[in-house]
Amino acid sequence: MLINLIESIFENIETCKNLSLQILKITNSKNNGTLYEGRKIIFKPDEKLSSFVKEISQIYLGKNNKSLNSYENCIEYELKSAVEEKTLTSA
Repeated sequence: MLINLIESIFENIETCKNLSLQILKITNSKNNGTLYEGRKIIFKPDEKLSSFVKEISQIYLGKNNKSLNSYENCIEYELKSAVEEKTLTSA
């Protein structure tokens, strides 16, 4: 189940060394297909991102109404580049 995979990631997040936070904007249109735009978020001081991610993981692993236990299902979403998307829809 995908929720178990997400839970495993949160449980092991503190072992990660190279964290990066990015905002992803997904735009769908009939003319252009699916377009993706990403922006990296920079935290200062450097350890602030690790602290932020640890805080989020504790929330989702906790016993509150935001924990993963409150979710029944999760749908896997596969990202494709705009070029791949156009190729798939043109074929």
